[in-house]
Amino acid sequence: MDFLGPLLTLVCVCVAVVLAAAAFVSHARPGAGLGLVARAAGLSEQYDQGRLSEHDEQRLLGVVSGARWPLTLFVFAAAFVAGASLAWTAG
Repeated sequence: MDFLGPLLTLVCVCVAVVLAAAAFVSHARPGAGLGLVARAAGLSEQYDQGRLSEHDEQRLLGVVSGARWPLTLFVFAAAFVAGASLAWTAG
């Protein structure tokens, strides 16, 4: 089971990188994440055609804005677990 520590470290670092990118987009440019959130909400066809209503757009931007701090918290949690597993592996 000597591979468990490095594997956990690798997974946590990968998760932290993806979450960091998502947190950066939600903090810096929330409109850039609108297409992804529209796809998740099943409104991708309307978004792609430019027929998304103002109400739906504001609601989706609220989702992106509401995810800012939880994403940031999860970045730090994943980085902490990665560091802890790396220290556990190093002995």
